[in-house]
Amino acid sequence: MPLSVLRKRLDAVRSPEQRRAASDEARDWGCYDPAPRHPTLQEKRDYIARISKFAKAAEANYGVPAAAITAMALVEAGYGYTRTAKNAHNLFGWKAPEHGSGARYVLTCQDTAGEFGDKDDNRCYVVFASEEAAVDRVASRLASGFAPNYAKAIARYRRETAAGVSVIVRTQNWIAGIAKPYNWQPVLYARTICRLMRNPVGGSDEISPDTNLYPLSASRGEVASLTTLPVHRRSCNAITVPPA
Repeated sequence: MPLSVLRKRLDAVRSPEQRRAASDEARDWGCYDPAPRHPTLQEKRDYIARISKFAKAAEANYGVPAAAITAMALVEAGYGYTRTAKNAHNLFGWKAPEHGSGARYVLTCQDTAGEFGDKDDNRCYVVFASEEAAVDRVASRLASGFAPNYAKAIARYRRETAAGVSVIVRTQNWIAGIAKPYNWQPVLYARTICRLMRNPVGGSDEISPDTNLYPLSASRGEVASLTTLPVHRRSCNAITVPPA
C-alpha cells in the first residue's frame, strides 16, 4: 500500500491528538524496541536459558524446532523487554481481535489504528498467563499447520529429523518455510533467526561453540558444525524463502 494512501486512511480515523500521543509515547522508547538500557548481557543470558526450557518442552510436545522457536522469542520480544513482552507475556507479537474473547493488551504507541478505514485490531495483542504459556501456544499453533506453508514446513522438519538431516539444515528449512506469511519481511526474518540460532547473544553467521541453540533440537550425540554444509550454503544469506 502506498504511504500516501496509508496516511490518508490513518488521518480519517485518528485525530491529531491521538496521533501526537502515540508519537510522544514512542519517542523515548521505540514502540517495538526493548526498554531503554535493556537487555544487559546477563539479562540476555537469563532470558535465553529460561525460554530454551519452554521451547525444548514444546518440541517434545509438538515436534517444532526448539532452536528456532527460542530464537524467534529473542528477536520478537527484545529478550523479554518489549512492551508486549513485559505487559502481556507476549513474546511473538501474537495479535488478538479487538472483539474476540480473552484478555488483550493494546499497544497504544502503535500508530497504525484504522489503516483499513475501520477501528483496527492491529494494536491488540494476546495476553498470556506466562512466558511458558506464550511459547506453548505459538509452538502448538505453528505445528498445527493452519496455513499451507506451516503445514509443509512442519512435515518437512519431521521427515528430516527422522532421516538424520543436519540440525542446521532442518531448522533453517523450517524457519524459511514459515517465514512467509509469518513475517512481513520473510527473507530478512529467516536470516535473522538463522544468525540467532548460531549465536543467540549477538547473532552471527558463525556458530558460537558455547551458546548456540542447536543442542535444543539436535539428535543424541549430534554436534552442529558448518563443515557439514557446502561452502556456498554456510552463510545465513544463502537462505531463500518459498512463496506462501
